[in-house]
Amino acid sequence: MLGESTDNKVAYRMMKDEYDAAKINKDTLNMIYSMNGMNLFGEHDEDDSGFDANVQAIRLAQDSGNEYEYGFLLNNLGVTKLELGDQPRALADFKKCLAIARKVENPRLELTVLENFAYYYLEIDSIDLAKKKFYEVYDRAISIKHNQIAVTSMVNLGGLYRMEGDLLKSDSLTKASLILSKSSRMYHLVSMIYLNQASINLTGNKFKKVSENLDSVEVYQMYTPNNDVQMGIYQINYEMSQKRGDFEMALSYYKDLNNFQDSINKNGRLQMISELQLKYDVEKK
Repeated sequence: MLGESTDNKVAYRMMKDEYDAAKINKDTLNMIYSMNGMNLFGEHDEDDSGFDANVQAIRLAQDSGNEYEYGFLLNNLGVTKLELGDQPRALADFKKCLAIARKVENPRLELTVLENFAYYYLEIDSIDLAKKKFYEVYDRAISIKHNQIAVTSMVNLGGLYRMEGDLLKSDSLTKASLILSKSSRMYHLVSMIYLNQASINLTGNKFKKVSENLDSVEVYQMYTPNNDVQMGIYQINYEMSQKRGDFEMALSYYKDLNNFQDSINKNGRLQMISELQLKYDVEKK
């Protein structure tokens, strides 16, 4: 959870100080956004700081007539509820957010919450509905040139097809997402996409291609300061060593992975989360 690290506690306190200053100045928007920050860096269960801050921000946005902020905060709340396993209430929040996004004519917010509908379908094991929604989001994102959302939809679809054993379709979608992310100069996405491609090739026992993918991950890692990238490298190398029967090397990568995770837990970390949502990792579903 985000709120468990030392750095997150410091960030939460900074957001709380911003909120207190905004409240004194009667600056409603800064109150809303600082409470959103408190949500991101606070605890994420219903009885603790993060969840409570989000609920308060939603009430303030609604009461003050800031509809866009009300919408994206509802989206965040829906994602939190989905993570907590409360699918019906999450769906209700997503539906409210979708209505607001259409009312204020904000395509980014609309596409984001539509993508979260797909994550909802994954949670209730409706894979076909999830696919349909990801395709819908992709088509609309491409039509209005929201390329980042288009790329995430392709990556998610690629992950689903890989889980179903359709490696050709999965590889095709992943390659297309690489082309789009590079041509759009969204280099911060590239290393994670190469990790997805490495997973596809590992499933097909294409070890040489896995190694090539991991080399590419390291090249683009500088654009993605994300601990998940390094953990992914260790994880895939560990699994590949196991498949090859090199158990000594597998043990080495396993130790590297555990040591890296211990280092993160010890030192704490700040995760960069978009203003609109907390993303799920489809590969973990």
